[in-house]
Amino acid sequence: MTTSARTPHPHLALILATVGLVVFLGAVGTVSYLLGFTGYLPLAAGFLPLAAAVTIGLTLRRSWRATGFRPVHIKRRGAPAAILLVVALPIVVISCSSGLAASGVRIVESAGLAVLVGFVEETIFRGVLLRAFASRGTVVAIVATSIGFAVAHSAAALSPDQSLAASLGTVGFAFLFGVIAALLVRITDSIWPAIALHATFDFAGFVLTPRSSGVTDLATIAVAAALAVTLVLISRRPVSLRRADYCADLENLTSGNDQSVGKSNEAAAAQWLSKNPNVADRLTIGTHEPIPHP
Repeated sequence: MTTSARTPHPHLALILATVGLVVFLGAVGTVSYLLGFTGYLPLAAGFLPLAAAVTIGLTLRRSWRATGFRPVHIKRRGAPAAILLVVALPIVVISCSSGLAASGVRIVESAGLAVLVGFVEETIFRGVLLRAFASRGTVVAIVATSIGFAVAHSAAALSPDQSLAASLGTVGFAFLFGVIAALLVRITDSIWPAIALHATFDFAGFVLTPRSSGVTDLATIAVAAALAVTLVLISRRPVSLRRADYCADLENLTSGNDQSVGKSNEAAAAQWLSKNPNVADRLTIGTHEPIPHP
């Protein structure tokens, strides 16, 4: 997880974003119901304006790259394994299904909606908010944003048509998915794999009919828990980074100068280290010991 400009009150930002998302989508869903919208129209009606707002906001602030929209570091240690492992989630949904629940145009619409939802939710939780918590440490950032993600899905989970166990399962899975997506961002240094995973998983859920909802829920939760533990272990594996590149990237990202990331020299790195001795003390130079994210 890369560092960014420090957000003074990340917990407040998380609460406002989560509550705002729940209230907005709830209001749109209520209006859509009153207008007689059915199917996925209420969901699309809620996420289209959110996608527009996110796009405009990132463009005006020129923060696409800093938010995570950068190339995947596929050669980074653990990245290929992490990307291959998370494919297990949509595979579980497919293996627990009895066939397609949609066809033709509905499949295309479902694909578009899945991408829309994945883009908005990942940008908010694993882009903006994960970045806001960067100064609080990796563990706090991942846990806090995953809790917010789970709370954001609690409104949909608390349905009169669902049992308490099913509702708790939905919220629990949302938390685990948040952890997986956040670790995926940290390991690959890009938000793209998280968006792809989110969209693929949602698409499978949209177009497939589960043989048994209970079995599917239990299977996805079990696989998600195993994936979360595995990705934690992968993310803690030793990595080796050059001091100049690492520290210069930190300097450029914290100053908002995304375009020059990786282009600074040893002098810039030394200057950054002199201003941030607490980080300098935690860096291990010239070895294969883990270099923690500040």
